[in-house]
Amino acid sequence: MGLVLFLIGLLAVVSGGCKLRGRVNTLLGRSSLAIAETVLGSVTVISSGLGLSRVRPLAWLVVSAVLGLTLIASWVHVRRVVQYRRQREGSVGVRLRAHVERRD
Repeated sequence: MGLVLFLIGLLAVVSGGCKLRGRVNTLLGRSSLAIAETVLGSVTVISSGLGLSRVRPLAWLVVSAVLGLTLIASWVHVRRVVQYRRQREGSVGVRLRAHVERRD
């Protein structure tokens, strides 16, 4: 169970870090869910080394909480990126039309 806790925590840390980096690079800002995912993943990795796996019900609760948060944060992240891309494509079309109309 300790290895499962460690791997789930590591997954959350890497996933949250990638989301934060991606959002900052696309100028979407920071995501509170990605920050929570990174922090909870770090706590899970640390607690796996401190023996949380010995308390089975609590360990399974932590695993399900971390996985749930990771899934929700990923879903919200994907929705936000898709919305940003649609908005950006729309603004490109408007700018192109304005540029073409000015030249005529």
